[in-house]
Amino acid sequence: YGLHDIRVLVTQWIDTGLADHVLAYYRSLQEEIAQHGLTDYFVFHDWISDSDMPQYFSLGAVTFALGNYVETFGNTPYESLACGTPVIVASVGPYRDMLPDNLVTKVNYGDAEEAARLAADILQNRQRTSDDTMHWLHENFKQDDMVRTYADVILNARKLGPMPYVHYHLDPGTVAFRLAPWCVVTGDSIYHDFLGTYNDDAQLVRCAIRGQVTAKDCSPDQLIAWYREGYWVPIFPDEAE
Repeated sequence: YGLHDIRVLVTQWIDTGLADHVLAYYRSLQEEIAQHGLTDYFVFHDWISDSDMPQYFSLGAVTFALGNYVETFGNTPYESLACGTPVIVASVGPYRDMLPDNLVTKVNYGDAEEAARLAADILQNRQRTSDDTMHWLHENFKQDDMVRTYADVILNARKLGPMPYVHYHLDPGTVAFRLAPWCVVTGDSIYHDFLGTYNDDAQLVRCAIRGQVTAKDCSPDQLIAWYREGYWVPIFPDEAE
């Protein structure tokens, strides 16, 4: 893309000096970068304190969140956007739904070419966080709303009785299944958040697109095999209603 005067800043985890496996991971990254002749473009540095993060995000032209680690709620993309710096996120876990597609840039996990193309466009056009995205952040993450909600949960908590145990017999011949929420159809394959891989089994993809699958759509053994691999979750009677 003709971009040469650029640097990629990589924050090293706070425990890098204490955990051998973390240090080994960063060394493996640096070795791979060196193999591609890109060492001069990457800067690995120590952990950044919370108080310095606004300046750190503002320093950059684009923030990457392209890994496959499934966070319950990753703050990094939101924080970067709030500091005015655009983000490119992998469509993994909560990042799939973090913002409407027109307000944040998303790519399929592992699609480095698309991420590079989008990053080049952001850099060449000097894009910053759009007004619409900034408005969305202010409307949906108001501090007063968060404090009020926490206070309500703490002050008005009610002790409920024990949850009743209900056992459902998982009979693949009678129970319907749907695609697990940690899986998503991407073109002609399915991405599994917790496996961090794509599955291009044509039958699996067809069943997922159908929305609901039973033993009529494939063999019971195949259905249960996919279920045990985490691709399907059963739809029990109370959910179907």
